[in-house]
Amino acid sequence: MAKHFIFDLDGTLLDTIEDICFAINTALGQCGYSHRYDRESTKTLVGDGAEALMHRALREKGNDPEAFAELKPIYMRLYRDHQTEHARPFDGLKETLIEMKRRGATFCCVTNKPDPLAQTILDMHFGKGFFDMIIGARTEFPVKPDP
Repeated sequence: MAKHFIFDLDGTLLDTIEDICFAINTALGQCGYSHRYDRESTKTLVGDGAEALMHRALREKGNDPEAFAELKPIYMRLYRDHQTEHARPFDGLKETLIEMKRRGATFCCVTNKPDPLAQTILDMHFGKGFFDMIIGARTEFPVKPDP
């Protein structure tokens, strides 16, 4: 059996789409936009980090730096405050990882979710120290998939 495993977070370890959907829709509403995303259409926004998500969500404004500057702090606050309301491990995943760890596996999570948020949500669902390393988005590194 392989001993070392690297996982993504959103959509791999945890189903986080409901909380992302809530945060982007609420942020858009607070900025005066009428467009809303459902669970499935929110999935099309995800990938490449929070900034890419917000740029995709602002489709009616195009690449407008002022619209982005207004939306970003609102979305980030909302997601930080609500990221744990509906997020959960996928069925059977936690039990599988616990068994793998019992057999000597080590786990790392590399995610585009901001580092403090990644630490918080993984510790909440798997316990502090369950992941041997958690690497979230940090200002000193580009987001995935940049090598």
